[in-house]
Amino acid sequence: MASLRRNYRGKIMSVGANPFAKGNDDPQMLLILAQGVALPHLSGVLRLALQRADVHWVQKKLGGAELAAVRELGRAQDRIVQRFGERVVSGFERLQGGTGAMPIAGMQLGQVSDDSLVEQMTAQEMIERLTKANQPALGQLGQRLARLAGRDRLQPQEYPCHPQFIVEALNASLVGLPVTIDALVVVYRCLEQELAGGLRPLCDRLNTDLGAAGVLGS
Repeated sequence: MASLRRNYRGKIMSVGANPFAKGNDDPQMLLILAQGVALPHLSGVLRLALQRADVHWVQKKLGGAELAAVRELGRAQDRIVQRFGERVVSGFERLQGGTGAMPIAGMQLGQVSDDSLVEQMTAQEMIERLTKANQPALGQLGQRLARLAGRDRLQPQEYPCHPQFIVEALNASLVGLPVTIDALVVVYRCLEQELAGGLRPLCDRLNTDLGAAGVLGS
């Protein structure tokens, strides 16, 4: 007798069955399954980026207040990754509810300062490079997620695999921590390095799985 398990609504399915298989026409379940793929992948990418940043700071041999700040970031890695994961989950939950753009409590920079301009420029350049490098897979995934959410299209900050969502979710995860602009730029660059090799496989995996379920990407 085949092994069985219950899905999120208590229905029975075979453990060996592909949950994304064609014929699964439940958008809510498909979004939950997509979240199950994206969440550990993106959280793992962020953790690797934070570890890469740690190595950078050790090699740089910082001192004083800058050293204290990056040590605090190092101690907070688990909390940062947890907060980030919560933002990813919230993003998918909002897609399930068919609601509008998710508000992001990013870095509260207030007045336009030299630091805020550096942060904004670094983030925007990173988003543009990663978005361009991951087309057309990123756009196809956005169209598939929009269909599941019952929407014509999604804004970049609305779906958790888009670089803009990822950057804003990272910023939200750093709120309340002693992040200097130099440290933030290092984290951005390390995250971009990890996403350069880690984002396309995630998009391809979800496009393949959702395509197998009959969700069109164009």
